[in-house]
Amino acid sequence: MPIAIPFHRSHHGPREAEAVREVIASGHTGGGGAVGARVERVLRELLGVRHALLTTSCTHAMEACLLALGVGPGDEVIVPGFLYVSLAAAVARQGARPVFVDVEPERLGLDPAATEAAIGPRTRAIFAVHYGGMACRIDALLASGARHRIPVIEDAAQAFHSAAANGRALGSLGRAGCMSFHETKNVSAGEGGALFTDDDALARAAETIRDKGTDRAAAVRGEIAHYTWVSPGSSFTLSEVLAAILEVQLGARDEILRERERVAAAYRTLLVPLAARHELELAPEPAPGERFNRHIVHVLIPRGLDRDAIGRGMRARGVQVTAHFQTLHDSPYMRQTWPGEPPHLPVTADTCTRLLRLPIYPSLGDADVERVVAALAA
Repeated sequence: MPIAIPFHRSHHGPREAEAVREVIASGHTGGGGAVGARVERVLRELLGVRHALLTTSCTHAMEACLLALGVGPGDEVIVPGFLYVSLAAAVARQGARPVFVDVEPERLGLDPAATEAAIGPRTRAIFAVHYGGMACRIDALLASGARHRIPVIEDAAQAFHSAAANGRALGSLGRAGCMSFHETKNVSAGEGGALFTDDDALARAAETIRDKGTDRAAAVRGEIAHYTWVSPGSSFTLSEVLAAILEVQLGARDEILRERERVAAAYRTLLVPLAARHELELAPEPAPGERFNRHIVHVLIPRGLDRDAIGRGMRARGVQVTAHFQTLHDSPYMRQTWPGEPPHLPVTADTCTRLLRLPIYPSLGDADVERVVAALAA
């Protein structure tokens, strides 16, 4: 059967197209222009941070952050076992070793006790991932970082428009935060990311790294007469074309969130009784004061059932669903680069074989949600 309900559908329209036409007509389509500056200002205000640097991807925001922190060969960076490859690859690209730590089973973020036990003399940073826009146990992780004087960086790739229990935006709580605006994210430029921080020195270093290792931004601001090569760096600046799309999307952020909350509520109404009958596990609801951006709706299939076979069955009924992260601590690259016995991460391993993501996007109707849940129950 053809796919009637795709897993993802972008929330783009004529306003984004017009914004792109305006940028092209302006004659300046590269990075570092007026549109990017406006978007960075909006992001600073929304997250309540001193600095927001647009980048070509969240991966590049992570790489710039690690470079700015001076992470390099021989260092270790703590990351969750349940993880997309971008963060692990960014760590490895610096010559550092990603130290995989198990996650807690409810929100699938770093287990604070396991994180504390993994801190060693070579630990240079802790990356706290907010899976699916759900706040991880960030307060406990920040406390560990403070005790050991190790920076905690937030991987808030999926967490735009989510907030912690204190009302602060996810991505603004650690030494720095990294966010994605990839086409699959709630607010999307197609590709793109950002680095957030209140640390002036880190922001200045990351700005230089983003600009190919030059102090060009200082020259543009009139702080120096000419720019030159002053540090390691790369080309991580987001183009004005993509910044224009992102500017429109940011303006629609509340509308996008309302529609995703509607879809998530419709799912919950149908999934709660289904979970009780079939021993499915559902994601938690936000605690008082928190806000989840409803980036993902997932279920954990009962142990002993074949998650992939269930997914194939749903696809045969016209509904596209996907698994998510696969274990990286025992991946071919890890085994090749850092031989030895991989760590025992039981929650990560269990989650990677049972988690199934359901479609969620603003144009998904209530009848579509009913069809998805019916396909899951079949």
